[in-house]
Amino acid sequence: MKDHINKQPDTQKKISVVVPSFNRKAALKRSLNSLRAQKITQPGLDFEIIIALDSRDDLSADWLEKEEKQNGGFLTVRAVVPGANAARNAGIKKSKGAFILFLDDDCIAPSGWVSGYYSEFLRHPDAAAIGGNYDLLTVGGIWARARNRLDRDYFLSYVGKGMKTGVLLGGNCGYRREVFFQYGFFDET
Repeated sequence: MKDHINKQPDTQKKISVVVPSFNRKAALKRSLNSLRAQKITQPGLDFEIIIALDSRDDLSADWLEKEEKQNGGFLTVRAVVPGANAARNAGIKKSKGAFILFLDDDCIAPSGWVSGYYSEFLRHPDAAAIGGNYDLLTVGGIWARARNRLDRDYFLSYVGKGMKTGVLLGGNCGYRREVFFQYGFFDET
């Protein structure tokens, strides 16, 4: 059976937040709670939360099913193949927003995170994607420090002379929906 893909968003005032996850129930719970606590400052702005499980996840699915029945407020999808990018792609295909934000399951979104991204996309109508920093709550070893450092660096963009492009790491970035349907989804290999 082929996945239904929403190529056209329902509204320009809808944001989809995709949270890929793999066997990290406690971290996912914190992340989901931070999204549920979002303060939306723009009238009429709506957002959906999509938890995108890795195909191998066997710890989070039962909890999510119970959580969805008790509290709702999110959708769950499961990737067909393993990997974070496969999970992200499954979330994109299920999404309905004009803008698609990504938050890793071990990240906590500040209370104005969704509204902030929406404002930035409106302020920069030519931006295809926008990314942000990580603030590390604990020292996570050399990889975590390097990853956080990358988020603060820029590369010269081939798009325009003198323009800078940030490193768009999956835990804190957003894209205009049409980017995926014009250029393709995340590489699952």
